[in-house]
Amino acid sequence: MEQHSTSGYYLITFPSVHHAMAFEDKAKNGPLVFQLIPVPREISSSCGVAAKVQHITKEELLQLLREYNLSFSGVYFYADDGFSKPQRVL
Repeated sequence: MEQHSTSGYYLITFPSVHHAMAFEDKAKNGPLVFQLIPVPREISSSCGVAAKVQHITKEELLQLLREYNLSFSGVYFYADDGFSKPQRVL
């Protein structure tokens, strides 16, 4: 499994806004650097909220998601190069 560096960010999508808010409640007092943003069109054409997470490796992020025990739809990696398409990692 490829490990991404912190030279980019992860985007976590959720099945509903309720799930995104539950994520925010759990994560706001933890180590994650994140913000809730609209889901980009290249991922989904439906409305929704995603969490943009920075300064973390994929393994660290997946461990935190397991600890939070929350539902999410997918995890995508965006490279900082400005050219790459988002890569689904989970």
